[in-house]
Amino acid sequence: MSKAIVVAVIAATPGVLGAILGYLNSRSIRRQTATENAVPLGRLLEQMDRKVDRLAESLVDLRERVARLEGGAAGQRFPIHTGGRDP
Repeated sequence: MSKAIVVAVIAATPGVLGAILGYLNSRSIRRQTATENAVPLGRLLEQMDRKVDRLAESLVDLRERVARLEGGAAGQRFPIHTGGRDP
């Protein structure tokens, strides 16, 4: 019976050892990915993503304003003829 226990312990050792090493590794990664202010990297990336989205929206607004200004300036210089008779 003691041989069966030894065989069971030997068979279970790789799985248990792998689980322990995996846990320690994930814990180590969590510590490494935390910034100095203890903000997890995932949250920091989400904040950066929101900031980039706001910046992109502002850029779109700016492009629309510039296009309107350029369109207004171009309309003053080059009137568009619609095909009707000139008065």
